[in-house]
Amino acid sequence: MEDAHRLSNGKLEVSKEEPFSILQVMDHFTCVRAADEVVNSTLCYKIKFSPKDRQKYRTREEKVANQLEGVLWISQADYSLVKNTGRLTRSVDVAWFFASVEEVEFSFESQVLPNGELGPKTIEYRFLAEIPPFLTFHERHTRFSNYKSTTDSVTCGPLTPSSDHAK
Repeated sequence: MEDAHRLSNGKLEVSKEEPFSILQVMDHFTCVRAADEVVNSTLCYKIKFSPKDRQKYRTREEKVANQLEGVLWISQADYSLVKNTGRLTRSVDVAWFFASVEEVEFSFESQVLPNGELGPKTIEYRFLAEIPPFLTFHERHTRFSNYKSTTDSVTCGPLTPSSDHAK
């Protein structure tokens, strides 16, 4: 799939890189079915996933995704995603030794819309990246709720512990 956008000089730049799709890396995970659960009045299959060792990757996004673990709650009625949570299992170098992703946490929860279908209720993610030798950390907390984005905090510079960063 190609992605195109106009440059400031008016020329059209086309990217040949395909956008990341979790479906391309599903076989990189071990999945285990846990006990069924009800989430927001929806009976769900609960599936825990964890990364398999030494998986190949084509992009930095896949390299990071290969180290995620978490839980999916899938509707038994229509197989839609009701909820998921996850985190990075270990640090991942994304630009040789120049940059690494140290932490990733994410969660998604759906809600029943007025038409009876599921739609997003909340989407939250947090990541922490390190760029040595400056010991600079970038941390970003983002929360989408009721289809509005709110940014909790952006920190650039040495990481200092605070209750904001603890989960």
